[in-house]
Amino acid sequence: MANRCVCPISLERAAVVVLLLLLLASSLAIAADVTVSETAEATEGASDVPTPHISRAGEDSANPNGRPWWIGDLLTLVAVVVGALMIVYQLGRQHSSEMALQKENFREQLRLQVYQEFSPALQDASQKTISATSYASRILANVTLYRQLLQSGVNPAPIKERAAHFGKLHFEANYSIIDLIRLFEKYEILSPDLDIFKTALNAAIHDVTETYWPLNSLLLIILPVDVAGDDGTVQTVNNVQPNDERLKELETTVSGYKDARGDLGAYLYDLNVELQNIFLSKLFGNRVASRKPIDPNAKVISIDPRRVKELRKYFEEETDWGRQRKETDTELRGRFSHH
Repeated sequence: MANRCVCPISLERAAVVVLLLLLLASSLAIAADVTVSETAEATEGASDVPTPHISRAGEDSANPNGRPWWIGDLLTLVAVVVGALMIVYQLGRQHSSEMALQKENFREQLRLQVYQEFSPALQDASQKTISATSYASRILANVTLYRQLLQSGVNPAPIKERAAHFGKLHFEANYSIIDLIRLFEKYEILSPDLDIFKTALNAAIHDVTETYWPLNSLLLIILPVDVAGDDGTVQTVNNVQPNDERLKELETTVSGYKDARGDLGAYLYDLNVELQNIFLSKLFGNRVASRKPIDPNAKVISIDPRRVKELRKYFEEETDWGRQRKETDTELRGRFSHH
């Protein structure tokens, strides 16, 4: 047997239908009155002999048209009730609209507040990433210049850059990324799609860390070190003159570090785009275009569901971070399975 679909009728439509029926009934009643009146007048005109009125049981002598006396009052009462119902419905509908508007306004305010919390953290992470990258580039440039001056017979001043300061910049940049990841976890319920950025940033931080340690070890050999004496004076030691092999190694390690930091900076740019589109697009009615890198192999992080699946597969299966994470999970599962 086919399922029967019962379509509910709204209170407003029901009230309108009832009111129309009342108007129709009232019109019919008026028409009946007119017909009875005309008939009576015609009868009186045709006969000069008055016809005595005989009352019957149940007939209202006060209503010469034969209509029950309570019809008019009933129509009036029902019209009042229907009108009241329509007013109540309209007030309820207006209240619901106001509540929905207030709810949406609250959501927009919350989105703006969340973006205002993300924005300084994102700006801090971007600036510290740039600072660490710039310092690594400056080290390479000044070490190269220092060597060139030595080869030309000039005795240059010691290099100003220090491995300790580079390490400080490096870890400050990494900690700022960790602060961003904590924000993702704090507001995950607002936009679960941002979880892909957590994955991308974790993979990027892994690559940055892997390139940092060999570079740091090399800088401890090449760069001078400031040692504070007991009398408060600072003495510069380890003023090593790098040879061609050391310089080549430095170029390679700095390049690897900059590439890893560059990927991280690009992901931060993508995050800024998505944060604006998620939290500000409805407020301003605009959307920010995604990054379009020249390198076709570069990854652009997006919360587009079609892209998220592809990106997650890449980070979890094709990056060192993903492979190490999978190996660690397998090892831990194996340990617990034996207990």
